Amino acid sequence: MSEKIQSQARSQILLVEDNPGDVFLIQEAIGGEDGAELRVVTDGEQALEYLAAAETGGSRRAPDLILLDINLPKRSGDEILARIRAGALTRDVPVIVVTSSESPRERAHMMELGADYYFSKPINLDEYMKIGAITRRLLAEAHKR
Repeated sequence: MSEKIQSQARSQILLVEDNPGDVFLIQEAIGGEDGAELRVVTDGEQALEYLAAAETGGSRRAPDLILLDINLPKRSGDEILARIRAGALTRDVPVIVVTSSESPRERAHMMELGADYYFSKPINLDEYMKIGAITRRLLAEAHKR
């Protein structure tokens, strides 16, 4: 019975991004897909607090998908990703790294830490909107597990 109730719950997406313009674009790209609820935190400390509340069974549940910037105030994206992968409730949550960095070295590092997808923020709006399709695909895959 609890599985059925849980499957009917809205998907929850955590966006860790400090740039308001990028938050807006990601919100537009994702839209209200499948009634997903988008939670936004703007720095690494807030992200760690959010994840800790989810892990302890506090007022938040673990997100179904995380969009994570690398260059954040207070804590870095790689530190946040390492914490996600170390958490009992978050280790299998799909993570899309969303960054302006196109460094192959940084990409490799984030993938080694457990990112599921690395999305370089493009200048072209149409290209940026592709993150919506990536998000939908990873959410669908996560719900099959």
